[in-house]
Amino acid sequence: MASLRDQGNAAFKSGNFEEAVRLYSSAIEEDKENEVLYSNRSASLLALNRIDEARRDAEKCIELKPDWAKGHYRRSRVHEKMKEFQLAAVCMAKALELDPSNQEVQKRLKTLQALAKPAGPPKDNWNLEEILENLRESGFSGAEKNADEALQQDLDPRAWAKGLSPKEQRTWLVDCYRMRADDDYVWGGCNMHGLYHMSGKQPIVEDFLVFCKLAVERQVIPAEWDWKKFLATAKDLLPYAFEKEDAKDKYGGENVLTAAMGGRSLRFTAEVIYQSSCMSGDMGISDRHSEVSELVDCEWKALSKPAKASFFDDVGGQKIWVDLFRTMHNCPSAA
Repeated sequence: MASLRDQGNAAFKSGNFEEAVRLYSSAIEEDKENEVLYSNRSASLLALNRIDEARRDAEKCIELKPDWAKGHYRRSRVHEKMKEFQLAAVCMAKALELDPSNQEVQKRLKTLQALAKPAGPPKDNWNLEEILENLRESGFSGAEKNADEALQQDLDPRAWAKGLSPKEQRTWLVDCYRMRADDDYVWGGCNMHGLYHMSGKQPIVEDFLVFCKLAVERQVIPAEWDWKKFLATAKDLLPYAFEKEDAKDKYGGENVLTAAMGGRSLRFTAEVIYQSSCMSGDMGISDRHSEVSELVDCEWKALSKPAKASFFDDVGGQKIWVDLFRTMHNCPSAA
């Protein structure tokens, strides 16, 4: 008698995707650690347009065997189905890295890279200098104040935290970092860092450390900040991508101009931290950003040396960063 997996394969080939899902699910009940079963069920679910379930199975496949190209291929197909071509291309590139001779992956990557090219800049231009100039010209703050005075008051680097509970602040700032990483890839000429740079959690933790060090320097961190709780929050969020659509769903909207009008913007705060627009790509990285990145890379490699612990003093101490690295789950994929 054919195995459940073989029966599922036969059902899939015949176009009976519901039956294929049922059979693969039964097989998974017997072998929950088989990455092939999750991959096959993901393909069946995607054929049924059950996108969230297909994505979860692709992620589980990658979790079980991160160095298997098929899991990243499945994740790419999910993003492609959702017309998230940039993320689909990232995942397919990872699949090709793991299986460079796969001609189907090569062809799909070329197609996705062509689809991923943005037709133009995003509708809401978030270049900091242009925003400030536009606001000065518009005199948004009223006749009793000039634009410069209003900007000085409203653009306090810590203003984003007003009205949020400490728990909400921690989540929001992690999302600020995650969305900037996505923006840098999508609009920054494939400027990939952190989650988008390569697989594994060390690049993510190092990149997030750069973000936090710069945030301290730019005086973005509120007073009485609990770094231990902040990194505990980050541990569960950093392995996953966060796009503008996610921000809209989670926070009801995302518009860089709201920061200058008394509100908060993930993109605006990221620009304050990095002192650059995501649209500037690698060439727009500030000198200080580059310096801190190099320092983080050196300090991380020397973690075993007690003398290096002082580098972490302004971001909660070395121990909690080591704990973050040890306890954070591996990134599901490069998307």
